[in-house]
Amino acid sequence: MLRHDAAGRVVADYRLTAIRCAYVTGVARAADDARDARWVPVAEVQAGHLPMSARVADLTRMVAQPSTEKLDSSLIGRLRE
Repeated sequence: MLRHDAAGRVVADYRLTAIRCAYVTGVARAADDARDARWVPVAEVQAGHLPMSARVADLTRMVAQPSTEKLDSSLIGRLRE
C-alpha cells in the first residue's frame, strides 16, 4: 500500500503480509509500530467493522482459501494497487 502526499509523491510504503496459521497459545502485544494487537477471527476481519488498513479484508479472504484452489487473479491485482 502506498501513501501519497498532495503532490502525488510517495511518502510511505506499507507491506501487508498474511500467514495462515492456527492459534495455539500466547498473547498478542502491540509494539512501537501499533496501538493495538489482538487475535481476531477471520470472519470478524472480513465483516469490515474493525479499524484496519485498506485491503486487509481482501488479503484475509485470499489467504483463507485452501492452497489447492486457484487464486482469483482480479483479487491479486487489486491488492497490488
